[in-house]
Formats: sequence, C-alpha cells, structure tokens
Amino acid sequence: MRPKLKKVGFPALRLQMHPLLYALTQEDRFQLTQTPPLDAISVHHLQRLLDCHPIPVTRPTTTEYYQCLVPLPFVERLRSHPQRADLMVTLLIYGDDEIQDALTSFLLFEPALALSTQTFQTQNIHLRFRQFKAQGIPSPTKKALAALANCSPSAFR
Repeated sequence: MRPKLKKVGFPALRLQMHPLLYALTQEDRFQLTQTPPLDAISVHHLQRLLDCHPIPVTRPTTTEYYQCLVPLPFVERLRSHPQRADLMVTLLIYGDDEIQDALTSFLLFEPALALSTQTFQTQNIHLRFRQFKAQGIPSPTKKALAALANCSPSAFR
C-alpha cells in the first residue's frame, strides 16, 4: 500500500520519534559537533531541500504528534531558522502494518546505498563547484559549504 501524502506548514509540524525507531537506533554512533546555523541558506533553497526529502511518519491515535520513521537532524536544525514559518514539509504517512518494512528500508537499505557514493562526495562537490562557475551559475562559496559540512574548505579538492 502506498503512503498518503500530506503538506504541513513547518510551524504546525509536531514530531516525535517512533518507539521502534528509537529502539533500533539507540546504539547508533555519531560525533557531537557544533553545527553551524542554517541562517545563511535562503528559505527558497531550504524549501527545495525539504521538497526533495518527504518525512516518513505514522500518525498515532492518542496524541497530536506524528511519529517519524527516520532520524531527522536536518529538520531539527531548521527549527532555529528565522524564516521557518515560511517552510512547508511533505509527510509520507504510513499505516501501522507498514512500519517494520518502512524502517528496514530507511535504516538499512538507504544508508547502505548511500555508502556507495559517499567516498567521492567531497570530490564531487569540488567538481560540481567548478562546473557551476564555468556555467556562470551563482553558488555558495566553498567556505560556506565547508561550514555546513563541518569540514575545511580544502576538503573540496
């Protein structure tokens, strides 16, 4: 069965982690770093990023919160953006009978597929950055991209 789509204004978005998502990711490792604010990114770019990444959720019957089926660090960072009220998010609402299968897709298959391209991500950003300049398309500076990636601008070589 296909999930239902729903558009929600960012200020009205009420999310909590699905209990099974919490149980499956409780031993995940990550590095605590201070993430730069997203204020430098225009609301138009942020909206496009949100449009590319619908949020998989399930709707509980006893609360007004959607239960998310993936970790959402980007969405959490958006909560401090000064223009967050102008943003809309797309929700993919899954039924209770689809939760386990959806979590398998999001927590195992998606990261495994992403690993195959991450090796060259910094190199690809460098090459794309050059192509943007060659085509005369406005782009952020390497310094701005490095701040978002929490790395040095020299990483994009």
